[in-house]
Amino acid sequence: MKRPLETDLSIYRRFNFEHPPVGVKYLVEKPELKSYLNDDRWYVVRNLIRILGTIGDESVVETMLPFLSHDNPKVRRESILSLLKIGSAKAFYSLTLALNDQDSAVQAMAVNALAEIGQKRAVPILEDFLKKRAAIGKGPKKSAIEALGKIGGKDVTTTLFINSIKRREISSMIS
Repeated sequence: MKRPLETDLSIYRRFNFEHPPVGVKYLVEKPELKSYLNDDRWYVVRNLIRILGTIGDESVVETMLPFLSHDNPKVRRESILSLLKIGSAKAFYSLTLALNDQDSAVQAMAVNALAEIGQKRAVPILEDFLKKRAAIGKGPKKSAIEALGKIGGKDVTTTLFINSIKRREISSMIS
């Protein structure tokens, strides 16, 4: 007779079956969990990162850092969402690593997550992102401008105004 663990395809159910909640730090250090995190199947890694984010304990932030540079952008995006759920200062600063991602969807998601977690402390990071990244795609740049607009404040108004003028100058050069 097979045990439920062997027949159940849901990683979440298998994980909870084998490891009842006993402290996240203890679970992250277990060899079984590490084998899932190193699995070749991107969706297994993504699902485990989702579970860790749902648990929401700050002790998993360091475990999630390597997945911000995973080969698969779906894993990188899930890492951003999980760090957003955790929402700590450590998670906030970890998200800045994703601003340099080669995938514009990952960059845009990181911008939005930084703005949501950091609010005012995200302003200088997002301003710097706009200044240094003249060649980034429209998606991340638009997300950064929208995020700054949502945050608001006098400092943000200047940045948005300057970006507005630059956009008009570029448009007039093209016409």
